[in-house]
Amino acid sequence: MPLITGQPGSIAAERPNRGKIVKTIDLVVTPLVTRGVVFYLDAGVYASYPGSGTTWANLITSPADGSAQTANDFKTGPGSASPTFNGSVNSHAAYWSFDGGDDFRLKSGSNTTFMNSLSKNGATFTAWAVLRFASVGGYANYRVMTNGYGASTWMALHGASSTGKLQLQFDDGVGAAGSAVTDNVLSTATDYFLCCSFADNAASFFFRNGSVQQVSYSDTFTLNPAGSGNPSNAFSIGAKGDGTETLASGSRIYACGMANVQWTSAEVVQQYNAIKSLKSGLSL
Repeated sequence: MPLITGQPGSIAAERPNRGKIVKTIDLVVTPLVTRGVVFYLDAGVYASYPGSGTTWANLITSPADGSAQTANDFKTGPGSASPTFNGSVNSHAAYWSFDGGDDFRLKSGSNTTFMNSLSKNGATFTAWAVLRFASVGGYANYRVMTNGYGASTWMALHGASSTGKLQLQFDDGVGAAGSAVTDNVLSTATDYFLCCSFADNAASFFFRNGSVQQVSYSDTFTLNPAGSGNPSNAFSIGAKGDGTETLASGSRIYACGMANVQWTSAEVVQQYNAIKSLKSGLSL
């Protein structure tokens, strides 16, 4: 089972305090679901973001896909494309704010094998985020995460056109290869725990603040073969890819993560309850 930095007994960091070195143990982040987890980023955990620098670090020490922990670290966009950290370090009310031109990009600049597989035949994953949208008026205003928009193939969890609903979309580099859209209309200035549990050729579902919605499914996704080309850009959070179609100004992301398995509805509910307890100051 991968260790999540901040679990009881884990030491997140050592830092000076009035001339002394003291152990700083991050706030407890259990009982989060650990099955299949590849990355978990949290603005409210010191080991993920210590209050300075450009790296949003992965808290999973042994990612389930076999990649290195740091292969799943992200960095703020360059220059003015950098989200702003808000709140106190190690406070679970902390978040990243976006100004309409910001995003996070995979720090290594090169997708892992798992990330590239997200838009190909057999894709299986669970993606979740705790966030707030400033606009739900079009997909370009509320991108959650994309495995790297490009000329070949890509997967995106984002808004659905102008409907105000959440959409999971795949593209084969030429045009839409299929999508699934929630029935629920999202609201602005509202904190959400959103989750999409997906498996190619299987029933999948969305989850929003305690409500599960099954996606009727009959293999409408025409995904590219497993050996096909990869996205031109690396994985992005808060944008379509490489700084395009970014979250609307005033949006927030508190935390997010992915697993390389399809979580059951019971596991998603477990994750939701754990996050809701962890971030008790939010109305999730």
